[in-house]
Amino acid sequence: RLARASQTLASKGIGDMTDPLIIQQMRNKHATERLQPLDPPPTRPAPVSIHHDHRDQFQKLLKNAITKQDDYTATGPSGLPNHYLRVLTTPARDQLDVPAQEAWEHFTQFCIKRVQVELPDYFYTLTSGATITALIKKQPQGSDSPECRPIAAGDIIRRATDKTVFDFTKRFIIKALMPQ
Repeated sequence: RLARASQTLASKGIGDMTDPLIIQQMRNKHATERLQPLDPPPTRPAPVSIHHDHRDQFQKLLKNAITKQDDYTATGPSGLPNHYLRVLTTPARDQLDVPAQEAWEHFTQFCIKRVQVELPDYFYTLTSGATITALIKKQPQGSDSPECRPIAAGDIIRRATDKTVFDFTKRFIIKALMPQ
């Protein structure tokens, strides 16, 4: 199974990010201020409290968020492929060796610390970024540079934990906003 972006990559390829014409296309399609380092850095997110009694529910939702992401989902700045995380969420995880079980427990605890905003400030700055890739939209005629489209891929852990927090708080959000 290939995600849409992977299919595009396989069919048309990635533009050469050292080609001045492709760099110019990326600049034209992304506002300059979006490509610059953030000054000041982004603020920390609002913490979400995960009480010890709800840890199992959070872990179940985290597992669901990871398994729903395609194995070929873009990694983002961390470079961590989703299929590495997915191995820890397989139904056979309970039969995995002790180090693998411990890795899942530590990963869950790390994600809880992330959403409770217990990690250092720099972590939130680093994981709020994205990796920009130039996907080729149209092959060139002759020796011209291809026409490219910029794709920004956020961090896989941020996407998984943000989805988990949304699913964890969804019923409260719906209750507060309904019936509007």
